[in-house]
Amino acid sequence: MTLLHRFIRPLALVASISFAHSLSAANITLEMDDPEWTFLLKSSHQQAGNASLTSEEGKLFREIQPLLAKGDYQGALTQIEQNTSSDASAALYEIKGQVLLNLKRYDEAAAALNKALEMQPGLAVSHRALGMIYLMQQDFKNAKQHLSQTLELGGNDAQTYGQLAYVNLQLHKPHSAVAGYQTALYLDPENSQWYQGLLYALTASNDFTQAASLVDEMLIDKPKGRRLWVQRAQIAMNAGDKTKALGSMETALALGVDRVENIALAARLHMELGNPRRAVELLSGDIRRFAKAGDMDTVLQMGRWLASRDEWSALERLVKAVNDVKGLLSSDQQADFLVVEGQAAIARKHFKTASSKLAAAIELAPGNGEALITMANVQKLRNNQQSAVMYYLRAETLPEFKARALQGRAQVEIDRKDYAAALDLLRQLYKEEPNRQQVFENIQTLERIVRNQA
Repeated sequence: MTLLHRFIRPLALVASISFAHSLSAANITLEMDDPEWTFLLKSSHQQAGNASLTSEEGKLFREIQPLLAKGDYQGALTQIEQNTSSDASAALYEIKGQVLLNLKRYDEAAAALNKALEMQPGLAVSHRALGMIYLMQQDFKNAKQHLSQTLELGGNDAQTYGQLAYVNLQLHKPHSAVAGYQTALYLDPENSQWYQGLLYALTASNDFTQAASLVDEMLIDKPKGRRLWVQRAQIAMNAGDKTKALGSMETALALGVDRVENIALAARLHMELGNPRRAVELLSGDIRRFAKAGDMDTVLQMGRWLASRDEWSALERLVKAVNDVKGLLSSDQQADFLVVEGQAAIARKHFKTASSKLAAAIELAPGNGEALITMANVQKLRNNQQSAVMYYLRAETLPEFKARALQGRAQVEIDRKDYAAALDLLRQLYKEEPNRQQVFENIQTLERIVRNQA
């Protein structure tokens, strides 16, 4: 009487479900290059709305202009500090702040610019420079305040709109970022960073249709843009179009993209779309880089998936590739792959081979619960019930595997017709997982059997 057979799931099937879930639930995000901020010093302080220099300060400004023109900001700062009086104007503090900004002395620059704004609050240049300082320091809340003030004061240039859009992205306001980048592009249509930012903002706002159209437009101008093809693939993934994602990723790989994350994504897509040979080809071809990067999870998932689909030739090729880099793997990683080999052998009813692989896995990683549970199952299939119980007991000490081990031991006792022992184990299992209705039903059945035997 095998009461528990219906809820002992084949290990390979569990692995298959896990692999499919990991692909569909992948959180694909775009990485955006940091914008190239431009720091500009205005050459005149006589425009409306700007602070005015005194006559002496105007003379000083003319003297430092050649230094600013050739990028000698330290020389300019020295001149300013040597000629700053106690009653210096807001305009001079504003210039000093911008010079300090170019020297990347951000705290001192902010102090000078805030001093200028204390003296004359409506200085667009000071607000814009402070916005950039806070942006550099990743203080996005203050950056937004000053960049918004810049726009209100008439600083309607592409840089300010683009910077404010970037800040809105960091503050998780992608829809506002879209509007900002669109305005920046209108004012400066040749600036690639605004295209890149808009692409990121559209994706972050889940507007995948517009994002897909934009990346296709960008590819017209740059058809061999490897990064754009990767982004096209990622956008398609987010939109649920795996076929388009795979085609885009294959193009990126053909153009020389070689990051292991991208290769892994292509392999997973091939597996999902039913082309395991190409998936294994991609992983096997770069297995050494995966091993060195410590990124073997995708390879492990692939092995489990292949075993679940009876793709033996593909699995053998993958296992061979893994064995070629065995020296680069940790003991735990080696054990994980031995478990996959063991599970594959079980599926093919090669129980002796399975036992050998699993024994090696347990020797490498005595606490590998999957190896212990699988070995116990093999021993049970080979009618080595006592050995099976021993491995279940070892697995039972691992919290993550306790329920499965109790279930396995209960099945052994049922096979032995020791229903009282099986009942005790099922009650323990039910305490661990009280929502399992099938366990409760089996407990009731065993209780009736035990009563009838009394």
